[in-house]
Amino acid sequence: MKERPVFDKIKHGDIVLIIMIALAAVLLLVFFAVNDYGAGGTGKAGKKTLVISEDRKICGEYQLDQDRTIEIGSGNVCEIKNGKVYMVSADCPDQLCVRSAPISRTGESIVCLPNRVILTIESKEGETSTEGLDAVTY
Repeated sequence: MKERPVFDKIKHGDIVLIIMIALAAVLLLVFFAVNDYGAGGTGKAGKKTLVISEDRKICGEYQLDQDRTIEIGSGNVCEIKNGKVYMVSADCPDQLCVRSAPISRTGESIVCLPNRVILTIESKEGETSTEGLDAVTY
């Protein structure tokens, strides 16, 4: 008995299913590409802003596109450089905020608990960002 070639075994419904899966993959790719563009500060979500609060009161808001050094209260100093925020120095005993990684994405923060200082990055256009989030975080 002679076997039929593989292409003879594919039915019309199989071809429709393959096309639908490929179309869904392309649509998801386009959706995530547009979403990342908007969240990155160059699209419709606007520029990112560093919000500094001390003892639950907002004491400053700064754009990430300008490099500067900011003194917070009497003991903390942060720096904005190349779109990233660093805590340069603090007079707290543990120095965890100084050793923390720089932040640059919407929703990230640096916290100095002894001095009650919080640095948070926000998007000022009111849109929530899911950049860098995975299924567990989101």
